[in-house]
Amino acid sequence: MIKLALKNDPVLLFLAPLIIVVGTVIKLIIGVELISDGHWDWIVIGRSWSAGLNYSLSSLVAVLVALFLNQMVQSLGLLGRITNITMVVFAMFYFSIPDEVNHWSAWLVTLIQLWLFRMVEITYDQTKRIEPLVFNMGVAIGLTALLIPPGVVLFLVLIHALVVSGNLNVRRIIVGILGAVAPIYFYASLAYLFRWTGWGLSLDVSASVFSEGMTKLNVLGIAFLVFMTIIAAISTFSISSSTTLRERRRWILVISYLFMGGLMILIEGFKEPVFIAIVPATVVLTRTMLSVRNAKVANAILLVFLAFVLLINS
Repeated sequence: MIKLALKNDPVLLFLAPLIIVVGTVIKLIIGVELISDGHWDWIVIGRSWSAGLNYSLSSLVAVLVALFLNQMVQSLGLLGRITNITMVVFAMFYFSIPDEVNHWSAWLVTLIQLWLFRMVEITYDQTKRIEPLVFNMGVAIGLTALLIPPGVVLFLVLIHALVVSGNLNVRRIIVGILGAVAPIYFYASLAYLFRWTGWGLSLDVSASVFSEGMTKLNVLGIAFLVFMTIIAAISTFSISSSTTLRERRRWILVISYLFMGGLMILIEGFKEPVFIAIVPATVVLTRTMLSVRNAKVANAILLVFLAFVLLINS
């Protein structure tokens, strides 16, 4: 299947949106859940809209995100080749997002992750004037934390990027902290001036994926985390002997990003953090299927992934 997809790579550019559109139609026929209370409290516009309209708009935004992600991965050369298969994998990942948290405006989180992901990767190539880049990464992390509080752990990705690129020092850590605090301070100032109530940044964290009981979604979430851990290990092993040291170090940045996304899912459950983990997870899964030499193993990985998607939507 993977070889067939690569042989018809230009078609994938049209296949990915088609998968999202067809899947959306099927979901609308079967029935889509409403956004559950307590999720995305910052959203004002559209919370009272019908579940069908919300899901349709989410699918439209997801197509745009797929295009942006595909372009970013190709420009960074993360897959070792030019291919549109990233869009197809993302299209399938889209249906792993639980209906109860899939609000169309929540995709702002994913757009922020694309921005942050790109900056983390180009940190390795940045040798001069890195402070503005570090500050912007801090801003992206601060915005993420405003929308999903456990997102503060992404600051470890920033530090790791500085370590791997050999740019770590106290001054740059302080610059990153200032960048992360800036959007939080700006929001707090506006909340004070306009007396906003009902929503604010909370850093109260707990392993809710365990404390809330082992529901079907939580069990699938944990199983999927185990699956992605195995995929990350396979990808690291697959490229360890076939790429340069520079490429391996850059790939470690991708793995660290995925690890933080998985950690947030453990903290918050299979809910909002999925929007953070979906970007690195798509890249890692795509690279793994492309780098595994045994075609049967690559196809098996794809089938297991599809099985998870179907189970989540069953």
